[in-house]
Amino acid sequence: MYATRAKVLLFRLATFVLVSVVRGQEEVTEHKYNIVFSRDPVPSGLSEEQYYPMRLSNGSAYLCVLPDITVEEKKTLQAEDSELDVPLSLEHVAVVNRALKNMCYTMEESWWTYRLCWGSGVEQFHRSAVAGDSKSNAPKQMKEDPHFVLGVAPPADVLDLRYGVNTKGLRYIYTIYSDGLTCDLTQLPRTTEVQLYCAREGEGNSPTMRVREAEVCRYIVSLTAKEVCLLGLKEIQQRYGVITCHETKPTNTVDWNNKQQG
Repeated sequence: MYATRAKVLLFRLATFVLVSVVRGQEEVTEHKYNIVFSRDPVPSGLSEEQYYPMRLSNGSAYLCVLPDITVEEKKTLQAEDSELDVPLSLEHVAVVNRALKNMCYTMEESWWTYRLCWGSGVEQFHRSAVAGDSKSNAPKQMKEDPHFVLGVAPPADVLDLRYGVNTKGLRYIYTIYSDGLTCDLTQLPRTTEVQLYCAREGEGNSPTMRVREAEVCRYIVSLTAKEVCLLGLKEIQQRYGVITCHETKPTNTVDWNNKQQG
């Protein structure tokens, strides 16, 4: 289980661009694992499960060595994993609801505006001024058209909140807003996963929101805000060592492919 988890993280983290040069090696930082790309020979004598081949988008081939963590580290990893995707207690749900009560957040992206109102729903719309008397000094009225509901918040008494952790080791709380406007392509209601992140030091005091369409008419809204800094969300999941990826020579290409197929 540990080896499988590390392999998944390896492919995710190897594509990140936060690279710094450390003593002649390239090291990716700020993640659950550090990945170090090395030209040193591949160490021998380790168990087969600790070796894993990888090829970058530029064609470079590497044989990566997964870290051999201690028994205590494995226990810590299992304890942290046991919290993931498990419903929060009613007490903790109430804490989140109190912190975000009546809060709305908006994000403008090109032609569209997105709005998340906690306990209400997620909307996508185009905002424009209503035509009126050009001589009038009255504030211009705005209309929201077209307008799409991307998901509706569940009632407070059945709100399901759970912990997640992203590839950077950042913990978040998430829930699903479902029953949005029917999607023309799938003929199913739009749904949105709402992820709550604690705004960390240096990220400013203003909330930030990101929206992406993970699948057709299935969205992910990530909200980072100071008011979400509760229930341990300030903590970064512990990292468990270094994954060292050793560059392989062209003569090792066949071995790499055989390993990949195996």
